Amino acid sequence: MIKKPIHHIIDTLGSDEIQRRFDVSSHMVRHVRSSGAFPASWYVGIKAWCDDVGIPCPLSLFNWKSVPKRNGAVSEQIQGAAQ
Repeated sequence: MIKKPIHHIIDTLGSDEIQRRFDVSSHMVRHVRSSGAFPASWYVGIKAWCDDVGIPCPLSLFNWKSVPKRNGAVSEQIQGAAQ
């Protein structure tokens, strides 16, 4: 059975170490694991840590805020910038 990427990251980095580095509770790490998304505010720390240990850290594993679509202009600009 293949682990979900978020489970692989949490298991590799260690729940206790995540709690310590981000100063969060065990409940928060369990929530992240069950929801399948890290808080966006953890991106820089988790990404650098994953890079250090050599595991992938896709952007899709973070809970990013979406930009509301207004007449298509803003979302089209963002789509173009992302390409």
